[in-house]
Amino acid sequence: MTLSESIEAFLKRYPAKTQEAYRNALKRFCTASDFTTIAQFETLTRKEFPGIIYRLDCSKATVKHTVAAVRSFYRFLRSTSDIEDPTDGFKSPAVGDNVPAWNVLHQGEAQAVLEQIIDLHDRAVFLGLIMQGWRVSELCAMQWKNIRQTQTGDWVVEWKGKRRKQRVQGLQAAVLEAVRGLGGVVKPSSPFIPTPKGEAWTRYEVYGLVTRYAKLVGKRVTPHGLRATYISSVINRKGIEAARQLAGHQSLDTTLRYSRWVVTSDDPRTVEDL
Repeated sequence: MTLSESIEAFLKRYPAKTQEAYRNALKRFCTASDFTTIAQFETLTRKEFPGIIYRLDCSKATVKHTVAAVRSFYRFLRSTSDIEDPTDGFKSPAVGDNVPAWNVLHQGEAQAVLEQIIDLHDRAVFLGLIMQGWRVSELCAMQWKNIRQTQTGDWVVEWKGKRRKQRVQGLQAAVLEAVRGLGGVVKPSSPFIPTPKGEAWTRYEVYGLVTRYAKLVGKRVTPHGLRATYISSVINRKGIEAARQLAGHQSLDTTLRYSRWVVTSDDPRTVEDL
């Protein structure tokens, strides 16, 4: 059985969403290790395994997920052959960065990505992430009942964010315009940014959308990278405390992680000006 056949046999044990996540994780591991055959997996030792993990160029969360996927794959292999599991006793290292330099768009790059997005639904998703700083889970769960207009005519978004914390945020005019341009029937329970079928987006669909368009302009950016870009922009324009509040961070230390990538270009345009 080839490596790809073994991986597909392993993935059949899981639901569709998990299959896609594990497939991407194993692909990431194979790229870092240069593994192309099942024999290379079967001969990998515990001593060699950490070196591959440390070569992963991704966030801490992604490193941890990759290790979990590889560990599950080895358990699957061990059920059919007597091989050593190099992941036994291995703890995910404190490597990777939730805000690596490659995962942030600088001034002009956001516009370059937007110019590649023709589909109106995809464009609305991109704007929601980069101009509101929403987490993917927040965007996917956002409904029209979370949107309201104030007495002054401004539009705001109210929702329960991470750890069920109540959040209130101004709604960018460009985002509202993009969503209204999608048409369709609007109900309180309708997704604020729907798919072309009128359904809520999944995290995996949003991840694929963002990475696909970013590649067209030579960038490696994830949905969290768009949130990082937003927070970086707010720090640049309004300061660290304003960024903390708009990002919904409980600790200022969390927001400070994003200050490393604040754009210092002379270009006055930021993601808030798109």
